Amino acid sequence: MKLSPRCLALVSGAALLCSAGSSSVWESNTYADFLKGRFFGVSLTRDGRLTLAPRLETAAETGEAGVWSLAVAPDGTVYFSTGHRGRVYRWKAGEKPSLLWSAPQPEVFALALDARGTLYAGASPDGRIWKIENGKAAEFCDPGEKYIWALAAAPDGTLFAGTGQNGRVLRIAPSGQSEVWYETGQTHVTALAFDAKGRLLAGTEPNGILYRIEGKNRAFVLHDADLPEIRSIVPAADGSIYVAAMGGSYAKRQAQAAIRRVDLPLDFAATLQNGYLAVFIDFYFETPLRRDLDGGLKITLDTICASLGIDDRRVVDIHLVKRIDPLRPRIEIELEALAHWAFEDERAVL
Repeated sequence: MKLSPRCLALVSGAALLCSAGSSSVWESNTYADFLKGRFFGVSLTRDGRLTLAPRLETAAETGEAGVWSLAVAPDGTVYFSTGHRGRVYRWKAGEKPSLLWSAPQPEVFALALDARGTLYAGASPDGRIWKIENGKAAEFCDPGEKYIWALAAAPDGTLFAGTGQNGRVLRIAPSGQSEVWYETGQTHVTALAFDAKGRLLAGTEPNGILYRIEGKNRAFVLHDADLPEIRSIVPAADGSIYVAAMGGSYAKRQAQAAIRRVDLPLDFAATLQNGYLAVFIDFYFETPLRRDLDGGLKITLDTICASLGIDDRRVVDIHLVKRIDPLRPRIEIELEALAHWAFEDERAVL
């Protein structure tokens, strides 16, 4: 039963359906300020300086919806996988991409080349790993996982796979036999790489944790990012590790835009002052394969509560829906201030 008026905030890009707001003036001069914007031809340094960005050029076009993974052979040949038709292409500089293989699954999220030049492809959903040699593909391993997000080939021919939805790292022998090498406790293992000493690194989602796996069931946390997903890992020869983290910026920007542009009705603000909050969130993604739902929820709630100046423990009712809108990705947020709230009488509160 609804107990009080709602404040409706529909976010579409920078547009918000709510009561009209007054004009405002702001100043942007710090790293945090500039980070909220979009960059076109410029880069942002940690000390807040804007510099010219590296030039980007289109190397090849296929007409596919997106490129999920790349693997580069010693001779410069580039293999890349795409969605949503599960295709793997081969490309060399100066040539057009050629279709190498089409998977029976719609997505090929991961590619890896071993020391012999054999190409491995991880196809999802209902994750399978395929072995591609001489232009022909054969099923190499069916590990029983929903998703194969990442692959990494060790020098001895062993293949490692990062999987979801159980957050496992699998070790796969040259025979195709798989075993669980490490259970991260996360939902997805989204990136794999070897450091300068040959140790396996694994990036995860939804808590953005980077692990160094030193043996079966033995791992060490190297970094806990402030974004939900570690998407790529690039180790350097000097021992440094570069990590790309993502997944929360979109949700945070949209939630901040919603609260910043809303003029809260007086009865809503008065009720919320001593009451509780119900949140109704619809995430509209470009594709059903976006995994920003769980991490995005946490970031959105944190942003809403910080903007309203309330303790997040006063959020007592959450409704979350995932929707698809390829042309207009957005977040729609509806807030309801509850004057009264009580837990179910029959449940004991510890």
